[in-house]
Amino acid sequence: MSDEVRIIVDGQNGSDVARNGLGIRHVDYEDTNPNTALVLSGETRDGQHGRRASRAIRGSPAGFVAVELSESDEHLGGLHVVVLDYASIQQPPLSAEVSQQRDLVLSAVGGNGESGHVGGNGELGMNGNEGAAATRESDATPGTNAGRGGDAGEGTNGADGGDGGTVQILVDEHNMHLLLATKWDVRGGRGGEPGRHGEPGRGGIGGKGGSGHTWSELVGFHYHCSRLESRMKALTASTHAEVVQGGNLQAMIARVAAQYGAMRHPVISPGACRCDGGNGNCAGCGSTPIHKEFSRTTALDGRDGEPGVRVMTTLFPGANGQDGSVNVVVRSEDGSVQIYTSLYKLELLDFEVEDENGDGIFEPGEHVLIRRIRIKNSGGMPSPTCPIPVTSISSVWFSRVSGEQGRTFIPNSIPSGATVTLEGTIMVLIKQCDDSPPIGNLFLKHDSLGIMAVMPWLNRVLPDFGFSKTIPIQFPIELRNIEYLPSLAQGTRSNLSWEIYNKSVKPLGGSTESDRSIEVDISVNSRSASLLSPVQEWTSNVINVVDVLPDSSAVRTKQMLRISGDAQNYQELVLSVLLYLAIPSRDPSADNAGLVPVQVIQQEELRIQVSSAYTYNPRAEVLLVTNPATDIHRYQAIQTFLRDNLGTEMDEWNVGLYGGLQYTADEGEIIGESVLSTYSGKTIIFLGNRFDFFKTKDRNILQFCDPDALAETCAQGTSCLFLGSAGDPSYLRLLQDLLVPIPHEMNITANIPVASTTFVKKSDLTKSISQQLLVGSAKFSLYKIPVKTRWYRLGMANQKAEAKTLVKHLHKNLPQERFLVTAEIPKPLVSTDRSEQQENDEDIYTGKDNMTSSGKEKKRKPSGNLIVLHGSAKHVSLRATESQRLVITREGTNSETRDGVPSVSYRLNDYEAFMCLASYPTRKLIEFAWSGHTNDGGDDIGYPFTRLQAVVLSLQSEIYKEIQAILLNAGSTNKLPRAGTISDSGPFLRLHLPTLAALLQHREANSAGALPEHMLGLLQHIEASCFPQNKRQIAKAATLTLYRRQTKLRKLVVAAITALLKRKLSVAADVERFHREARSLHSYAHSDRRNTQNATVKRASELTRFSEHAFTEGHKTSRELFPVSEYCSAEEWDRRWKAKERTRARIWTEVREAQEALKRMILWSSSGDEADRVVNAMAGLRCSELLA
Repeated sequence: MSDEVRIIVDGQNGSDVARNGLGIRHVDYEDTNPNTALVLSGETRDGQHGRRASRAIRGSPAGFVAVELSESDEHLGGLHVVVLDYASIQQPPLSAEVSQQRDLVLSAVGGNGESGHVGGNGELGMNGNEGAAATRESDATPGTNAGRGGDAGEGTNGADGGDGGTVQILVDEHNMHLLLATKWDVRGGRGGEPGRHGEPGRGGIGGKGGSGHTWSELVGFHYHCSRLESRMKALTASTHAEVVQGGNLQAMIARVAAQYGAMRHPVISPGACRCDGGNGNCAGCGSTPIHKEFSRTTALDGRDGEPGVRVMTTLFPGANGQDGSVNVVVRSEDGSVQIYTSLYKLELLDFEVEDENGDGIFEPGEHVLIRRIRIKNSGGMPSPTCPIPVTSISSVWFSRVSGEQGRTFIPNSIPSGATVTLEGTIMVLIKQCDDSPPIGNLFLKHDSLGIMAVMPWLNRVLPDFGFSKTIPIQFPIELRNIEYLPSLAQGTRSNLSWEIYNKSVKPLGGSTESDRSIEVDISVNSRSASLLSPVQEWTSNVINVVDVLPDSSAVRTKQMLRISGDAQNYQELVLSVLLYLAIPSRDPSADNAGLVPVQVIQQEELRIQVSSAYTYNPRAEVLLVTNPATDIHRYQAIQTFLRDNLGTEMDEWNVGLYGGLQYTADEGEIIGESVLSTYSGKTIIFLGNRFDFFKTKDRNILQFCDPDALAETCAQGTSCLFLGSAGDPSYLRLLQDLLVPIPHEMNITANIPVASTTFVKKSDLTKSISQQLLVGSAKFSLYKIPVKTRWYRLGMANQKAEAKTLVKHLHKNLPQERFLVTAEIPKPLVSTDRSEQQENDEDIYTGKDNMTSSGKEKKRKPSGNLIVLHGSAKHVSLRATESQRLVITREGTNSETRDGVPSVSYRLNDYEAFMCLASYPTRKLIEFAWSGHTNDGGDDIGYPFTRLQAVVLSLQSEIYKEIQAILLNAGSTNKLPRAGTISDSGPFLRLHLPTLAALLQHREANSAGALPEHMLGLLQHIEASCFPQNKRQIAKAATLTLYRRQTKLRKLVVAAITALLKRKLSVAADVERFHREARSLHSYAHSDRRNTQNATVKRASELTRFSEHAFTEGHKTSRELFPVSEYCSAEEWDRRWKAKERTRARIWTEVREAQEALKRMILWSSSGDEADRVVNAMAGLRCSELLA
């Protein structure tokens, strides 16, 4: 069923008028076939012109209708309509019933104008006729001309639309509300669309001329003797075709015959022939027929016809008809009438909202009061005389209140253009929060609050009440600024604290006028922790009651937490903090009116890690650095591997427990000494997972490593392993800062080197550094070399080029060291001697060679300086691995369970366990290698590999890299010491092969006794590593006979190993067999044995059950990431220094803030009469204090 009841007095459309024969008909030539040509007589071949279209017909005007409205007796909420009068060719009904929710539409729309018509298309011109083809007797005839195309016919403009009609509505004053369901349409008719001109006809195609004709004609005979035969054949072959026109064919034949001296017909003349001096032909003369080609040309084609003329005038649409008029006649009770031309229109402009209890917060369970509603009548007549109710609109969070409290009324008869403010109040209920608020999220919702007005009798919503307001729905109080320590040691007491903030403008609490109780419920999920109650009892659950919470204020609450001394290490405690608030309103007439129900309005979870307090153990070989997010299973797996499997003692340091990697600063210190410095020459394992650190979020352990402190620690032989940090960008930044730690910015650095660290020659510099390396005092030193001008640069200096040259020199002569070289920004040289300055200028710009009269070179003045920073050696052990999963193993049989849960344990995977072993310092690895035994079974660590296998493979890999650094980087002119005993080559080995030197100079190497089998294999692999490892090295060894570094180095290494073997092997044949087996490990021809490192990687990947690619790419060492010395500009030097200092400043700031929080929140032990005296876990205690 339609939603409208229509009473129609519309005008007719122009097209309908034409179709019904009431107007002039038209003929539409749009479908005229454009390919049809008019065939005429011989007078013309032109196409006919398109016909002109007829005019479009205008739409007729709409009629008149007058109706009277009243309430329907048949339909509740409906209208009864009586047609009082009308004038139209369409007859409306005399009366109609309009049911509720349907509209009455009075339509007096003018008829639409007819669209313009389309002009006829011009016809095609006729094509020309083809000409006759040429023959032997006649020429070809030309084709005839084609006819012209017909002109296009003119289209017509669109017709105008008819005018709208007149609608008159009569209604009594008390029925004005019925007008809301009444609509009218008195628009003028639309003008017709413009027509379209016809298309001109195309001209015909001219007739094709007749084709030409070519033929061969016998023009005569030529007589000759036999000796002229060949020449005449050639003569007749050169004849060409002749063009014939008209009837001159015979004349052309005779002319051609005469041209060739031919006779038209065969004739034999009596007498002597021309061969014998006569002028005739004899019977013995030969005759040759002469043929000639003749042709008649092709005739001309006829001309194509021209196209017809296109109509260029513009066609226009018809004009719309004028709108009609409406008169609304309102009849008063006294019989007087008022006439209006438009209806009333009530618009909602604004309203104000207030919360029920006046605290300024809109919270669930509370009422919202809508007041001061502003409504404007923007229509053309007064509003209805009946009161119109206004109520709220229900939504997700707002619920309509029934009864008088939930509505107000629009006053009667608001004048046109007037604005009124309603006096009443609308009460709206904010729905209760059925579910508990999500943990860690503050409850805050937004919803739109709107109102609506419903017209009486019609039960219809007024359309222009779209205004609404977005209301924030929240609770008046919240927990904020929660302070707690993420890590606590066993036996520690700590204060938790938080603020309860009152956002409202009224005091809250059970002792205030609001009588709304506030409670904070704290509970802990483990027996390893307890809370101190208000009655001084330790319990797992505490409820704190806040009696008074002032308006717009916060109250900080503290809660003491105790960790038991036997709590499991690295377990996670979860403290639940629930904030309760009494509901905002209750029914005073209820039986339990004195009991105010409370609701949970906020939930927080505090996760606290239990960690062992740090205690320094001098026998510990490993320091494990953990964090507040360390997983208990990973910690236990590492602890089991180091302590149980390897038998290594281990210390622990939790950065969350002590606020960073620093001890507590002494008085006057900005920051305390790093705990890392306590473990010089040992192993430090960092866990690389991300964690929150006090007020900062999403940190990792790399961001707490002071580059300078870590660099000093690594320089003392400490080995560092970062588990799970290989792909972290912070790892690269840390390595760059600590491998070559820039001590100062350039303007300060340039003034630091003194005479003892300033050199004139590069060779003197490398010699001095080598000597200092042998005595162990060369790390992180600064050196200076003046830059001199060069004659080949016209006396000018190029600092960058000189710096890069120096980098190469250091690279070649000290391949196991790292250097950073930069050029000091030169200061302008100002000379006080004008003659000397002028002489120098002339030398530069005239190209003089700066030689004195005696032939000696003048002393060149330096142009700036090169600064050399000696960084960490390449054999410093810094490596990071990718994050690996733990291996889960079941304990016992499947039927064995613990509390119904299958018993499982966690262990490091094979790769991580191997890397933990490989990260031991070189000193420790060599100690393992010399003291290890493979036959007593004591080396089994519960993994696919033994400790000895991992140690040997790690040493093999490190010594291989040292050998390759010499072969790839050292200069070909380097003089290696002669092959001799270990004492002869000792300084060279300590300088360039430090790991091999430490292995060969171990105390066990000089003692009597057999050499273990694994040591023989290790030494054989070292010897094999001195052979060429790739095709390029093989080519160099074969071609560069003068400087064979590889051969010299191999002889040196072999001599050093031989000296050891002679002490360990009593038979010379055993030594020879050793070298023979070592050579067999390498092959020039087979690629799989050419690079001996491949065998090491392959064996390690088999033992760790990783692919060779995964084993190689799964960890990144400092040697791999920063393999060479480098040059940097002064600007880059300063940029790196500033970045490092920013990192250190950030670390100091975060550590200071964290340690201050620890001092504030960690409590000393309670009185001695307590049975469970708390262990002192004061954050940041120094090792000496802890040991004491």
